[in-house]
Amino acid sequence: MKPVTRALLSTLVVVSPVVAPLVARHRPALRTVALVSSAVTLGLSMAHALELPAKRRMETAQWWNLSRTLYRPWFGRAGHAEGIALLAVPALAVMDPDSRRQSLTSSCALLLANPVLFFSLVAETNRATLRYGDEVPLDVIALRDRWEFGHLGRFMCHLVAFLALAWQSSRES
Repeated sequence: MKPVTRALLSTLVVVSPVVAPLVARHRPALRTVALVSSAVTLGLSMAHALELPAKRRMETAQWWNLSRTLYRPWFGRAGHAEGIALLAVPALAVMDPDSRRQSLTSSCALLLANPVLFFSLVAETNRATLRYGDEVPLDVIALRDRWEFGHLGRFMCHLVAFLALAWQSSRES
């Protein structure tokens, strides 16, 4: 286990007994935060999924320029909603009655799969756009496909996670 992961888990173990009672009083607000942050995250990944067919038809130099200019300002910013969802949905799952926890657990698992997909598929292309600049790398097609299909996988996980969360929330009403 990486030191960052270990530190995060140990922090959660220490902090959760203190934070859980505070959050439990505000469960409707937490549910709203979980739904909104998951919806924003879904919207961002859906945009990538919808762009995929057109971007795969582009010439490689055109795609490379687009990925460097259009998406670079988003690096490090677009993931904030996902980070909030990664905190809010598990917190909601911990506080929910056992009868409703299954859909939240599914949602948590799918949301937690997204950073794995991001760092194993998408991040390498992001790093390459910074490393190569205007120069189109020789492996641009492989980088493009990893990036595009990585985002498609993330969209599918986000969609099912959001549906599970929405299903659970609608049952509480």
